[in-house]
Amino acid sequence: GGGVSGIGADGMKAPVLPRFDDEIVRPNGEVYVPRNVPAGDQKISDVALVKTAYDKKIPCLFYGPPGTGKTALCEAALPGVITISGSGDTEVADFQGSYVQNPDGTFVWLDGPLVRAMENGLPLLIDEIALIDPRVMSTVYSVMDGRDELVVTANPARGIVKAKDGFYVIGACNHDVPGAVMSEALTSRFLLQVEVLTDFDLALKLGVVREIVVVSKNLTRKREAGEVLKSPQMRELLAFKKIAEAFGLKAALANFISAAEPGDRDTYAEAIASAFAIKIGALAIK
Repeated sequence: GGGVSGIGADGMKAPVLPRFDDEIVRPNGEVYVPRNVPAGDQKISDVALVKTAYDKKIPCLFYGPPGTGKTALCEAALPGVITISGSGDTEVADFQGSYVQNPDGTFVWLDGPLVRAMENGLPLLIDEIALIDPRVMSTVYSVMDGRDELVVTANPARGIVKAKDGFYVIGACNHDVPGAVMSEALTSRFLLQVEVLTDFDLALKLGVVREIVVVSKNLTRKREAGEVLKSPQMRELLAFKKIAEAFGLKAALANFISAAEPGDRDTYAEAIASAFAIKIGALAIK
């Protein structure tokens, strides 16, 4: 499609960025539909945002509730992206690599995702980055601050790994989950920080039943007000559509409730009863 440009408040003309309006097939075969990123009166395609940040080597951090499409966006915008999923148990070896034992008892070194991304000139997505111990995350500092090199501490013979052109670090997280923390040293290295929320209008365009979209929007307001712990996002809405097609509406509604946090299920059931005029409980085998 065409580009997007405009004049900023300071008279600076915004650059023309490419648009991406067509659906993009992700590696898992699922389709990603590009969304808009409003910036004042300028609208930027989210795919264009990621691609431009990648081209300009601007590290980007996406944050927001689970299921809003953070990982999907990165996979759609950056073909070949290598992903590491973080947790409280993630160690430096999960980034750099480790020795693996062969059947004959000998050991061989296997590079980790960080080293593979650097040596192959590929982008690296660190998913759930806020769950990783900040001391572990310090292993990526040297490859994000311009030095573009890494000392593999567990294997001195590996030497210093130099990042090839095309290497790039992008992060994704949910700040609200228990145990989520990011040090200032890490956060400051992500020059572009973008919140990712569910596009409920897009859910309607993708064929999700209007009533369940309304329910999800209302539950999102309740979550923001602290009345429920979690609210359904795009992932849950697309799952609802798939389950309804496979098992019928009532099964999809019951599963919608059972997927909620235990303490939220009554509120979910009440919202569904109001929108669908159906009294139904969580899906269960009895």
